[in-house]
Amino acid sequence: MKMMVNICMGLFCCLHLQAQTFRVETVNDSLSWLILQTDSTSDRWQLPYPVYQFQVGDVDGNGVEDAVVGVIKKTRFHRELGRRLFIFKNYRGHIRPLWMGSKLGGELVDFRVIKGQGARGKGQVKEHVKGQEMRGKGQENSLAAPNPAKDISLASCPLLLAPSLAPCPSPLAPYIPFIRALERGRDGHYAISDYRWEEFGMVFDHFIETNIESKDKAYEKFTDDSIGSVDIHDGPSATTR
Repeated sequence: MKMMVNICMGLFCCLHLQAQTFRVETVNDSLSWLILQTDSTSDRWQLPYPVYQFQVGDVDGNGVEDAVVGVIKKTRFHRELGRRLFIFKNYRGHIRPLWMGSKLGGELVDFRVIKGQGARGKGQVKEHVKGQEMRGKGQENSLAAPNPAKDISLASCPLLLAPSLAPCPSPLAPYIPFIRALERGRDGHYAISDYRWEEFGMVFDHFIETNIESKDKAYEKFTDDSIGSVDIHDGPSATTR
């Protein structure tokens, strides 16, 4: 009974969501704008860097799509130019950073937003590989997949209290959102890894394949929709090798 009430609460609050669209407008090679358009608002966020990738997907699993932007820039802890991954959310019609980490695991080559099962979830993609060099920060945390339907409560569904607040988690999401990354290790070999959202950032979940010698072969596997038994999230992309 409690489970049914929780699901109904989740469905009710999610009915209040407005339609939204993220897109990137490029001004020149080193300046772009991330644009958020909803039914009643429009907002933009300056990206003063080269953009090598852009996708949309529900990264944090709350039922609302986020913008995932790949930019080339230096960071505070990595002074060399490199491919970074920034995630932005819709907060009351405004673009706000969700995660702007400087690094996942190895040297980031490319990424894509997908939906799949966790390393310890039902129908796991591959057995979790331990002791590898290219594990992301925070991989020591629990890899147990969350249960959105079970976790929904009044506190996690703010639209029941005030419709102007941020949307609540969707109780019916059948898959865990992942960011699949193509990364290069210090030995020059490539690996394909899946990262998932956990509380405040992206954490390593599992490897799809490691020790790939050729970049072309790595890209072939990285873009293969059949690898990992996942559903690819529909959304814009602009891959630059």
